[in-house]
Amino acid sequence: MHRLAPFRWTALFVLVLALVLEVVNGRFWLNDLKVYVMAADALRQGQPVYGLPFGLDTGFYKYAPGVLYLFLP
Repeated sequence: MHRLAPFRWTALFVLVLALVLEVVNGRFWLNDLKVYVMAADALRQGQPVYGLPFGLDTGFYKYAPGVLYLFLP
């Protein structure tokens, strides 16, 4: 038996439990991902990124601008 097997099973259990709780509570909407992708698209097109709602009324991009480069592809 591999020495990391207990850790892997525990991590898998915690991740599955978190996913189930997100789905049951209706919070698995991926709105943050939507804001990231829409803000990266605006950056690609030369439009402003800050101060505009992306997706939701509260979907303002409020993170560091360098993070958007990860979502450009």
